[in-house]
Amino acid sequence: MATVIDGCGGDKATADRFASVFQSVCIPNSDVRHRKLCDEFFRRFRVYDEICSEIITVEQIEVACKSLKRDKAAGLDGLTLEHVPVVLVHVKLLFNNVVVTWFGS
Repeated sequence: MATVIDGCGGDKATADRFASVFQSVCIPNSDVRHRKLCDEFFRRFRVYDEICSEIITVEQIEVACKSLKRDKAAGLDGLTLEHVPVVLVHVKLLFNNVVVTWFGS
């Protein structure tokens, strides 16, 4: 059975929905500073030789999660760190699809 997240089924639809929600809640405080940081990111990103479908691994997400504090309040998505092991593979797929969608493959 296919995974459906927030009414979206399929990798691209899920990545697009995530990007839309993320964009709506992550508004820069300063447009000038935001543009400078974007330029810096893209300057650094261009040095990568190629983009592959496995940019972010489950192991990298696990390492990042282990450094987070436990028993904290849920964010806008309603998830806490304790939910992460259940959705780890989905998080990896989501992040990789977002990167591929934004930067090509």
